[in-house]
Amino acid sequence: MESFKLVTETVAILDSLYLNIDNDTVATVIRVFSTLNEFTSGNQATRVELVDCKVIDYINVILRTHEFPDCDEQDVSLSTRQCLLLYISD
Repeated sequence: MESFKLVTETVAILDSLYLNIDNDTVATVIRVFSTLNEFTSGNQATRVELVDCKVIDYINVILRTHEFPDCDEQDVSLSTRQCLLLYISD
């Protein structure tokens, strides 16, 4: 049986997107944060993995940038909300 590190792989998707969030990628970023929130819900080992992946650094960059060209305000609000939920839960 092969083991997969789903948190690490999900954070890798975030790593490829977080510096260039635009109208084409914002929905994926929202889904990534939503997925990470689900992974960490009630799971301490997954929270530790998030720390190891330095997901807080990605959140800080996203929340400090606030420049999402061509993105719908509702999508920006939702992505910010998902970031904050993950930050608070961690």
